[in-house]
Amino acid sequence: MKRTRLQLFASRLHKWLALFAGLQIILWFASGAYMSFMPIEQVRGEHLIDRHAADPLPANADLSGLLAALNRHPGTRAVELLSVNGQSFALLHLRHDKVVRVDTASGVILPPLGAGAVTQHVLKAWQGPKPGVQKAQLLKTEPGDYRGDLPVWQVQFADRENTRAYVSPDSGKIVAVRTDTWRTFDLMWGLHIMDWKGRENINSPWLFGFAVAALILALAGLILLGKRWPIRKRKRPLASQHSKENKYVL
Repeated sequence: MKRTRLQLFASRLHKWLALFAGLQIILWFASGAYMSFMPIEQVRGEHLIDRHAADPLPANADLSGLLAALNRHPGTRAVELLSVNGQSFALLHLRHDKVVRVDTASGVILPPLGAGAVTQHVLKAWQGPKPGVQKAQLLKTEPGDYRGDLPVWQVQFADRENTRAYVSPDSGKIVAVRTDTWRTFDLMWGLHIMDWKGRENINSPWLFGFAVAALILALAGLILLGKRWPIRKRKRPLASQHSKENKYVL
């Protein structure tokens, strides 16, 4: 009697949980399969743009104004010597994540990098035949495919992947590369962690609730499998039974 009640309870629980969490479980499997299949280097666009490409600092770079710049900014925590398209400059990292870009020769504060310098820098980092550039714009609000420090330069290319490179206006570093492959991957990641907007929160109550429901669904399925698994009794071969019957016949 207890087995029948347990089986009935597991069957009803399995049915209703499958209706409740079944679609999300399918999305978990589908998104997980896609993310496992796609090479992460292709998702990041590393086959298109070398994000770590940097111009070497000229050997004869004039650093005479660097000391004066440090004296004017006593709270400097770190100094980076960089070069973009042949122009040398220093990046002073101050407190509260503030950054100042100064000329190494004069020590004066430089304006942010312009669209032309940024576009040329990204094209130099492009690997393979260079595509056409649609536009470069300085963004002060986050677009849909970039979540990082602002403001940031967005350079759009006219290629099959709809590539967009995001470049820091202070350092000239390529901070992100976004393609259609990345956007699909990002969508799958959002579906996987059930964070459809920010796609960063893996501790949402939605994810926890559906994960618990999926766990109970699996346990109920195991109970049903155990109750319905066919158990076959061993049957003795007919030949051995016949020999035993004739054993006592004289």
